[in-house]
Amino acid sequence: AYTTSVPNGTGTSHTEVLDGKGNHIAYDFVLYNGIPYETRRQVYQTTESGVPDLERATCYNASSSPPCTTTAISGTISQVDTYNTLNGSVTNGSTQILNSSGFVTEQDDYDYGSGSRGSALRKVATTYNGLNLPTEITTSDGPGHVYSDVRYQYDVNSLTSTSGLPQHVSVGSARGNLNSIIYNTVPSGGAFFGAQYWYDDAGQVRTSQDAKLNTTT
Repeated sequence: AYTTSVPNGTGTSHTEVLDGKGNHIAYDFVLYNGIPYETRRQVYQTTESGVPDLERATCYNASSSPPCTTTAISGTISQVDTYNTLNGSVTNGSTQILNSSGFVTEQDDYDYGSGSRGSALRKVATTYNGLNLPTEITTSDGPGHVYSDVRYQYDVNSLTSTSGLPQHVSVGSARGNLNSIIYNTVPSGGAFFGAQYWYDDAGQVRTSQDAKLNTTT
């Protein structure tokens, strides 16, 4: 069962959820372009009283730190910060950076800390092409040592022509066909390995080749 109210004023909403075992979850939202965005979640085992077992705060565009329950969102969303607090004591969370199309270009994950997020644990950075398809994803640890680097290439291999397909029209050169995935999981410039794919002009994979040059057609 759930109930919805607006105790925090215009432009916000509050929802109370009660599951079949009597556990309570309370959600707070702010409205942005008519869409509700979660700003706080409080989870209680059974009775909704005292300090929640889990409290999750979500803040947007680095406009504030928790509590940001009623903080209005202004401009395009370019950053999302989360803070997860267990039993009112330790907190972890993450920061996401978004591009103008809403795709995540960076995510930073943080360890538990006392009263605030702790030290950085991991960073994932993603580069996109003009079609907003990922071209490189790097993963590093807290101190910044890269331990994974994956690269993607599109529309570089030749196409196999088809004929007789109904409603088949040319789509130009920017098809978004994934032609290669190149991995490097060894820090400090280790050897790369990967896979390749060849398509027909209808977008179907016709041939693939793995890192050991085994070919499948």
